[in-house]
Amino acid sequence: MQNRLVSFANPHGDLTNSDLEQAGVLAQADVATEQCDLRELTLATLCNTTAAVSQNRKGSITVKGPPANMCQNTSLHRRHYRYCHEVSHISGDSNSMADDASRLWHLSDSQLLAHFNSKYPQTQLWQMRPLSRDAFGIDLYAGVEALRHSVVPKTQTDRCSTWEVWISFTEELGLEPFLSDYDGDPLDCFIVFAMPW
Repeated sequence: MQNRLVSFANPHGDLTNSDLEQAGVLAQADVATEQCDLRELTLATLCNTTAAVSQNRKGSITVKGPPANMCQNTSLHRRHYRYCHEVSHISGDSNSMADDASRLWHLSDSQLLAHFNSKYPQTQLWQMRPLSRDAFGIDLYAGVEALRHSVVPKTQTDRCSTWEVWISFTEELGLEPFLSDYDGDPLDCFIVFAMPW
């Protein structure tokens, strides 16, 4: 994935920091819905990437590609779990927790948690909550079902073609569509799938 990231050294990459930030916002919401019943509640997230904040607030974007696909999947996730997600901007200087999480790669998971517990104390200790493969498959299925229940038949047909593309994508990789046989992080598959869009 690093080789695909746009940078000064790799200006022809096809994955931007904003794409990763938007995926991170969705991943955070997915972990939150696994841990808490968010029905009829508002989840608040702070993000220092203006593009990710805008795309999450509007729920749409005017270009094709990963951001558009991520907007669609974010909307489906919110609809399925019935929560409101308020994504607001925080300046980069004030976003020290995110900076720590993205820059302290030399720390083990337990060392990172100890760092967070000492630098950012709260009433309960910080915990690692990785994305669940099962939740990913369930969310994907819920999204497909939501699309199948579209009101306008042509819209339903157009939208359901995404599922057919997903099926082809997973078959090409030798995986089953709900990724139950995938050993890695499902979000990686999701990001790679969104790239051609």
